[in-house]
Amino acid sequence: MEELTLKHTVAKNIRTLRRSRDLTAVELAEALGVSQSTVSDWETAKKMPRAGAVERLAAFFGVRKSDVLSDKSEALRATTTAHYELYDLEAMLEGSTRLAFDGRVLSVEEKQRVARVVKAVLS
Repeated sequence: MEELTLKHTVAKNIRTLRRSRDLTAVELAEALGVSQSTVSDWETAKKMPRAGAVERLAAFFGVRKSDVLSDKSEALRATTTAHYELYDLEAMLEGSTRLAFDGRVLSVEEKQRVARVVKAVLS
């Protein structure tokens, strides 16, 4: 695959994954530890994510690295739909998202306890 075509494929896949989780580019950037402009560069095919970033993207979205890099539009849509709710909750509990319960913001430790309970219930 030509580099230009590969860049556009990766850009489309990242955008599809991000939108499937109702995330902004800023939220994705924060979750991955990169700048918003980096996410924008990936999604507009100005730059390709490096190998480490591809691994973090795949892990964050719960997909294979090949799903980020390959043109598998139908498979990618099915994957993102199937894992949407569970993975989104996990990302919120493990990420820097501020969560509240009964009007009180949860601490990091409380979010970790909630994550353990949810994982136990779903196992």
